[in-house]
Amino acid sequence: MSDEVLIQKEMDPNRPVMIFVLGIISIMACQICGPVAFFLGQQYRRECVVRGIEPDGLATAGWVMGIIGTVLLTLGLVFALIYIGFFCVFFGAYFIALFGMLLTI
Repeated sequence: MSDEVLIQKEMDPNRPVMIFVLGIISIMACQICGPVAFFLGQQYRRECVVRGIEPDGLATAGWVMGIIGTVLLTLGLVFALIYIGFFCVFFGAYFIALFGMLLTI
């Protein structure tokens, strides 16, 4: 979006609250909301810079919580992949042996 389009468009007064709520949800319950809060917060902050106004405190807090939620999501995915990898390595040999014994019966 160009800067001229951002200046002409009216700002939604409920947007900072939405970003804040998404940030809280991303930390407390559903980390998939973290990247959404981060993206919307970054977009809101950029729009405020173009307009020459200070970003709302709720939007800034939601943006920071979105960053934290995104980090938690990334760590969760990494640990899940590590867990699945260890499960496949340690129990894969057992299942292969069990399946081999079933084929010989």
